[in-house]
This record gives sequence, structure tokens and C-alpha cells, in this order.
Amino acid sequence: MSRLFRCIRSLFPLTLLFGSVASAQGPEQVSADTLAKLLKPWKEKIEKSRRDTVIFELAKGDESLLASKVGGRPFLPKGQSLPKGSNGEEMYLLAQINFAELPELPDYPRNGLLQFFISANDHYGANFSGQLGEEELSQQKDFRVIFHENLTAAPAEFSYPPKAKGEVLLPIRPERVLRMKFRKVQEIVGSDDFEFESVFGMNFYQLLEKLQKESSLDESILEESLEAYFSAYEFQNKLGGYASFTQEDPRREGSRKRLLLQIVSDQDKSIDIMWGDLGVAGFFIDPAQLKNKDFSHVMYNWDCG
Repeated sequence: MSRLFRCIRSLFPLTLLFGSVASAQGPEQVSADTLAKLLKPWKEKIEKSRRDTVIFELAKGDESLLASKVGGRPFLPKGQSLPKGSNGEEMYLLAQINFAELPELPDYPRNGLLQFFISANDHYGANFSGQLGEEELSQQKDFRVIFHENLTAAPAEFSYPPKAKGEVLLPIRPERVLRMKFRKVQEIVGSDDFEFESVFGMNFYQLLEKLQKESSLDESILEESLEAYFSAYEFQNKLGGYASFTQEDPRREGSRKRLLLQIVSDQDKSIDIMWGDLGVAGFFIDPAQLKNKDFSHVMYNWDCG
């Protein structure tokens, strides 16, 4: 299935804090007390779903080989070269994380450099062929996740950005350095993430239907209030926590993959990140593999509006 046909929903980021219900549409909203009563049967499970997350903001900055950043020149130890995609062309650095700069997160390394490379093709390096399941999306043919534990080695010298034979299709400007500024938060399960069903025993829309019947509240108002409740940190750049999607989560019940890194579209001219039509990209990993610093089976997916 082509990426074009998968990009059918618009992206609307919500940034309200957990526990508050508000809207720019006016005062006709479900009150926080009413919402708390409706969700009371799941209160304990909601609290248990809280997960440490690191949000990061991006801003143009100076080049630094070892900095946490989106875009720019990657660090490579002497003797190593840029990874190549299935067409034999060199990949581009999407992002790299210096764990020494990162607030402590469970299972994440405390030092070393993690890099995410993608090919400049119409799928931005994602493997959108076959059934688009975890196995297909984890095949690092046109993207690569590389971990460098030793950062004291002399850096390699190479030409960057790579010279492509054809059109360069990327969600970022590879020559632009966007430095990361980290902030640690906690978030509850989001309505997009497949783990929502493990908390509620149903998906978001089934929960909405159930609560609407029980309360007789206006469905559109209740839906907006519930989305605000579960969306404090949705559609933000982050490490860890819960993933956001403009379409659907490719993971299914029983999956061990959890969000490793999420990068969202940003139309700010100084940032200029665009996943298709205002989309979002996520990299996912088994926590046990993350703890063992094994990044060979990372899953990469993006979707758009």
C-alpha cells in the first residue's frame, strides 16, 4: 500500500495537561469532576499507566558532532562510513541522541550516542511494503539505527550531506542543525497508543460510546473532553512514553515494542520538519533490547494527514 493512500487523516495536536478539560470552543464542556466520575472504574489502571517521558524542543544551533540533534553532520568513528540503503546510496542523519545529555529514563543507556539514519526516498526510508506489520517495519534496509558507546575515538572524515543521484526526498533539511532541549515529564496512556486497550479493555471510540450512553452527554463534547484528557503530550517530540498516530498504531495486542523516539512535523520556518502532510514518525523497540543496547530490531513507522 502506498504512503499516499495511507495519508488520509489530518493531524490536530492537543496539548492540554492531564486532569484538565478545556477548549477554545467555549464554556460548554464536560467538567473535570464529571469526567473523573465517568473514568472512576479505571482510575487505578490509569494511574499505573503513568510513564516517564522526555519531551524535547528543537531550535537552530551550531554544529557539534556529539550533540543531541535533528539533522546536521553525524559523528562516525575513524574507519567507519555512512550507512547505505538498498539502492547503494548513502543515508542521511535524521537524529542522534547523546545519552549523557538526556535526563535519566528507565532502560535507556546513560552514555553513548544513538543515531537514526534514513534514505532519501519517497518513503523516507521506511519499509512500506508487504503487510506493514512489525516484521516488515523493522527491516533496516533503507533506515539504520546505530549505537556508538565509545565517543573518544577520532572522528571519520567524509563528505556531507551525501551526493544523491536523483531527487532528495527527506522530512528534514539535512544541512540544518536543530539542537534538542530536554524536559522530563510523566504521561498517562494516550488514546492513539495500542496499550490504551490494555488499560480500558476497549479502544478509545468504544469507550466514548460506552460513556456517552451511560451519561447521555453530547457525544461531540464528550469526545473532545476525553481527547484533551488523554493528550497532554501527544504529537510532541519525545523519547519514551506513548506514541501518537494520525492514522493507526501498527502494533497489535501482545507486541513488546514501545516508543523509543518520536519526531513530529513542525511548520515553523526555523524548524521545517514535514512528514508527508503534517505527519508524525516513531521508532519502537523491545524494552529488553533497549536495556541490552541492541538496536538491530528497531521498528520505524510514520504516517500523515
